[in-house]
Amino acid sequence: MAMSDDIGEGLEVEAYDGETEAAAEAVARRPWLTWTADQVRARDPLTLWRLLPPGAMWDRFRPVLDEMRLSVAALLARAEAAQPGGEYESEVTVARLGDATGWRRCARLARQVTQGGGGDRGPVAHQRAVDLRATCFWVAIAQGDSWSRIPLLSMLADVDYADRPEHYAELLSQLATELPDTPDPTTGAIALGLPRPDPVGGAKPGSAPARPTGAEALRAALDDAAASPGWARVIVGPFDPASLPSHLRRYGEALAKPLRVREWPDPERLREQLLAEFPWCHEAVDRICSDLSLARRIGGQAVRLAPTVLIGRPGAGKSRLALRLAELVSAGHGPRYTTATGAGMSDNRFLAGTAKGWATAEPGWVAKSLAETRFANPTLVVDELDKVGGNEMNGRPQHTLISLTEPSTAKRVTDEGLGAVLDTSRCTWLFTANDRRGIDPVLRARLRFLEVPLPRPEDYAVLLHGICRDLAKEFGGAGTDVLPELMPEVADALESGFRSGRLSARGLAKLVRRAIEGAAEAEAAQPRH
Repeated sequence: MAMSDDIGEGLEVEAYDGETEAAAEAVARRPWLTWTADQVRARDPLTLWRLLPPGAMWDRFRPVLDEMRLSVAALLARAEAAQPGGEYESEVTVARLGDATGWRRCARLARQVTQGGGGDRGPVAHQRAVDLRATCFWVAIAQGDSWSRIPLLSMLADVDYADRPEHYAELLSQLATELPDTPDPTTGAIALGLPRPDPVGGAKPGSAPARPTGAEALRAALDDAAASPGWARVIVGPFDPASLPSHLRRYGEALAKPLRVREWPDPERLREQLLAEFPWCHEAVDRICSDLSLARRIGGQAVRLAPTVLIGRPGAGKSRLALRLAELVSAGHGPRYTTATGAGMSDNRFLAGTAKGWATAEPGWVAKSLAETRFANPTLVVDELDKVGGNEMNGRPQHTLISLTEPSTAKRVTDEGLGAVLDTSRCTWLFTANDRRGIDPVLRARLRFLEVPLPRPEDYAVLLHGICRDLAKEFGGAGTDVLPELMPEVADALESGFRSGRLSARGLAKLVRRAIEGAAEAEAAQPRH
């Protein structure tokens, strides 16, 4: 078989004639060997670091990757620090010319580019910041900077299991084979973010042995990182469930194991389903589904939405929309979302847990949600966020929500009940509120607000069907056909009251419930033959 001109370098390592098993295995492990220039060009340039070894195809596809390098440099040049006279002006200039050290230094600038752009500060924006910084290291390696392999490997090891390509292990291996080693173990430890090694002479008597340093330590740490796609660990650091009291052990044992990472449904299908049931919420639905489309565009599979507040007047359907969104995401996969009401959060212990040592020790709600759903990225629905209580003595739940909704701090959240540090950064937070003034200003700045208007008169039929579906579900029915029919005069009165504006959506729901309960009682009172 003739070799395509667009096939990357490296095929000479293992013969590729398209017929031998060895060749097929080589391509399976290294799919980039068969990529074409058009395939590389079609990729989002900020996702290549998660797909390709830095030097694998740079020489072969230099025109394409040079275009990518210049576009990323142009993105970096937007930062204030890269403007004439700025701290990074020279770094961006030399990086644009292909200087490896300049690209490594620009990795610090990447954070300023994404933070200074405004807009949503949710997981998608956070992922773009990570992608831009990693791309700087990726280009630096391609230009010959071996030290950039260390931070890039560390960032690859932190990629969510569900977002890792099938050739993830081979990608790590390609990078790790040329890690720089140093004769100075302290330098190696600092470079890898590990504890400093013990001084010459060994560890003190009775102390734990020194951890390995340098490239060897990172290679060993990556052994576990390359396994189990579709799963993720939520416990950060050492944790022994056996040390917990008996009533807490089941939570600890559930969280000590890797949890599944669920994928979100197709954005267009989700939009279709939600608009069929909430046609008056098209702006909020479009915004949510656009986020999912963007996340997929940049390579994400285990998508999580930016922390979102559905805000509007009472009776707009905010709670129903939030619960239905969570329900559709989890359809067919068991419980993958949990709910709480803001009015029930009277102090910080609801979220952070009650500390071990107390007779009433309990995990916080987030830890319980992770353990009970058995998913690393559940949807957490909090109704009436503006009604959350708390005080300075017992803690304010809204203050704890600040760290839970910020992507960087959510990676290390301490649960007082379990005495464990959890990675909650994969969770999707959905809130409802009537008035944003009831939300702490610091928390408010970290949330995305989507307006939910009141249903329109023409939405009556859809609204009535949704109310009946919720009632049937509440009583364990499989569908609305199990409910008794409303008497025609009652149905006409309800429709007239809603269309005229005399009856709100919430009032309609209450009256429909009473009418159906009355119809059920009337049916039960009829003599049976």
